[in-house]
Amino acid sequence: MKLSTTVNKKDSAVRNSVDVVSAATFYGQTSKDLHEKLRALVVAMGKAPEWAKEYVRGYQDCLVKALHLTVLIHGGYIDGKFVSTFKQRADYYEKLGFGAKEFNDRATNKGIYWEEYFSGRNNIMLRGVRPYICGIPRARRTTVY
Repeated sequence: MKLSTTVNKKDSAVRNSVDVVSAATFYGQTSKDLHEKLRALVVAMGKAPEWAKEYVRGYQDCLVKALHLTVLIHGGYIDGKFVSTFKQRADYYEKLGFGAKEFNDRATNKGIYWEEYFSGRNNIMLRGVRPYICGIPRARRTTVY
């Protein structure tokens, strides 16, 4: 494969990766859906050299890590109310009167959630949370490209 073709495929996969992550953020997709789409972009590069595919995988990894720093929150539900583990949020478990042990023991559906997401059906941005990774044992949360 010519170098110019490889660079074009790499650049196209990077641009498409940004679009996929942006759409996932907008619509609140699950981690599984997001990673399947990102993997498909690497597979679509076909016979591109491994260095080009690794570049795209690294770029995708940075995009996903940025989600964890910006729009994803960790938490769970206690008595039907969402409780987070972030001190800056109003729903932080200590602000709601729960201790760390109580959160660990009583919270259900603990996981990672989107902070807000777009409802395509209603065409409005919704406040609240939507599951990203929830109820999955830690051993199964690994991502393999």
